[in-house]
Amino acid sequence: MSSGFSRLLLFVSALLLSAGAAQAEPAPQPGAPEIYRDGWDVPHIYAASETDGYFALGYAMAQDRIAGLAFSVLRARGTLAANLTPADIPAYAQMLASTQDDLVALDYEARLWQLHAHAQRTVSRLEPQVQRDYAAFIAGIAAWRKANPSLVPSWVPADITVADLVAMGHSDVWLSYWAGIGSDDCVRGGVEPFRPKAGPRGASNGWVLMPSRTTTGGAVLLSDPHGPIDGRFVYEYRLHAPGLESAGFAQGPMLLIARNASVGWAFTTGSPDVSDCYVVRRVATGAWRYLFDGKARPITRFPIDIAVKGGPKRHFTGAYTRHNGVYSPVIAEDAKKVWIVSTPYIEHLEGIHNAAWRMNRARRAGDFAQALDVPGMPIQNVTAADTHGDSFYIHAGMTPRRPPGFDWQQPQDGNTSRTAWRGYHPTSDLFTLRSPAAGYVANNNVDPRFMYPDGEPTAAAKMPNYLLAEGWTPEGRRTDREDRFLLAVAGTPKFDEETARQMALDVTVSRSDRWTALVKAAASAAPGNGAFTADLAKFDGALRADSTAALKYMLWRRALRPGLNDATARNLAEVVMKGASPGTDLVATAARALDAAAKEAAVLPQGLATPYGAVYRIVSDGVSLPMSGGRLGADIGGKDKPGPECRIEPLLCPTTLFAIGYGPPAADGTRTAVVGSRMMRLDFYGPQGIRSFTMQNPGTSLDPASPHATDQMRALISQRALKPVAWTWEALAGEVKSKVVLQRER
Repeated sequence: MSSGFSRLLLFVSALLLSAGAAQAEPAPQPGAPEIYRDGWDVPHIYAASETDGYFALGYAMAQDRIAGLAFSVLRARGTLAANLTPADIPAYAQMLASTQDDLVALDYEARLWQLHAHAQRTVSRLEPQVQRDYAAFIAGIAAWRKANPSLVPSWVPADITVADLVAMGHSDVWLSYWAGIGSDDCVRGGVEPFRPKAGPRGASNGWVLMPSRTTTGGAVLLSDPHGPIDGRFVYEYRLHAPGLESAGFAQGPMLLIARNASVGWAFTTGSPDVSDCYVVRRVATGAWRYLFDGKARPITRFPIDIAVKGGPKRHFTGAYTRHNGVYSPVIAEDAKKVWIVSTPYIEHLEGIHNAAWRMNRARRAGDFAQALDVPGMPIQNVTAADTHGDSFYIHAGMTPRRPPGFDWQQPQDGNTSRTAWRGYHPTSDLFTLRSPAAGYVANNNVDPRFMYPDGEPTAAAKMPNYLLAEGWTPEGRRTDREDRFLLAVAGTPKFDEETARQMALDVTVSRSDRWTALVKAAASAAPGNGAFTADLAKFDGALRADSTAALKYMLWRRALRPGLNDATARNLAEVVMKGASPGTDLVATAARALDAAAKEAAVLPQGLATPYGAVYRIVSDGVSLPMSGGRLGADIGGKDKPGPECRIEPLLCPTTLFAIGYGPPAADGTRTAVVGSRMMRLDFYGPQGIRSFTMQNPGTSLDPASPHATDQMRALISQRALKPVAWTWEALAGEVKSKVVLQRER
């Protein structure tokens, strides 16, 4: 094993500590790395060096997530189908892969993009310390395996390399961001590539309130990534070592969604346009050559042979060009044309790893401009705050410089240099905000021009559109969650700690008072629904698990949709968004929806007394619990489709800030949370440091038998609560439940 870890001797001492014993536990001293587990089983690592810290992180992560680590490694290599059966797929990944065909599709994508081969070529461009850290992380995994051979699934690879770690940092989200942006351009052009089934697209909330808008004495920052509801593809940790203090959620060894002693940050989906689709005409039907500015170029083919555990090998043919000087695979073809995707990220897989390492060393929010100034920076809205009260925002992504006059969210002509990139924009060209006078920054997946109520920030006015929009976040995109945040900020001059916490966990439907006004207007036209309407008219706007009115509101909204046409939907938008009076047609439609919803409520097991959480649930490892929050758009993965009101005014079909999307109804009528808030962190900043509160659904462990598999779902997610982060030893000492001391011989 590299970097001095070839000779490894491990001594492990594990102490199960009672609460009384924990009080007497002495503070860690410089020496062997130690792992302390708190009551949520989150590891707190104390180490005498940075590499020792990564060694302990690898050990702890293997202990809790060996199957998850192995899945990500094999996914990046494109060898899932050869090693796993569907029964082996970790719970958090089952939304993306549940069959052998799904595993084959994931392998095909990794092999088509040659992720692992490109990662091997970029390892040398990692910061030297990152290379040492990642080697130590691998050694920690190996140490745990050596000590616990009976707990290692047979399909877990024993030869994990630094290149694997580089590649796995991308493979989990490659189709959502790096490649997905260009692939979506191809789809908008009318082609459908062969690719893995798409899971729910990532979203997120990220905002910071500066000291001028708080009563806490400092800034407040929320990091709330959204996606498939099982958030265990990342790993919650605390790490304390000389020169490195970090707490948050790691993706493998990458301390990505995190904070240090003085700075914290949030990522939200949305970026410049970092990838493009090109349609390339062949020189002749079926030919594997094309003309570029009149000169012949090859379309290079290569075999993709995918072994399948327990089944026959699958054979595919991959192909690529070198458009824009980067590896650009063919994602679709017909007899006369091929469609390829170009992204600079395939040549710079090291970038996000280097950026994460730098971010963890930042001391001020403004340092992020330099920390992110690397080829292959994260593709996100990045918002940071610090203990000095400052904030920094950047709409980040390594963005090609493109010629004007083209719609870069559509396929481009790949046979001419007229559409070729002209280099890359420097980081200084990207849209940034530094401690704005408004006293807050929020980007909940919106076009940066709509981060404030008065519209476009001045700096964005002269930017090319591709620096601000990339298709999934199109030009002019607003979101219901941003709308709710802006309304809350407008109505709250200063936030105390409890108000900030409530906003992070907010399940309020924006402008709900105008919806209930419409209910009251419709009630006179539907007199037979007295009890139903009376409860619905009391709806306070909050989709709380214990609210009977919240369920009636959801039933009524679903019943309203089929009766709307373009005219009534436009009237509805005027009513809700501007406070206009409803027309007679809209009132009649709303009244008919009351009739339908009341009949649906009457046959529920608890009838009109049924609370929201009896229908809307969160489920994991056989545990089903009532849930709050929701969305009024389409079901996730169901047959439900958005109505005309969503098309005419998307803010009429909101997802609450505590963002939860549900699947279609089960046979018993319940709906299960599928996507949403799954690993939240709320930070309070001040001269004395940072106090953080977190949740991770459903718990730390992937083992269904562990008490920590669903404990956070039970006590936090379902209850809309956060747990405090014990950052200092003084805060942790009384919470320690176990201790492991690791020693290694170099």
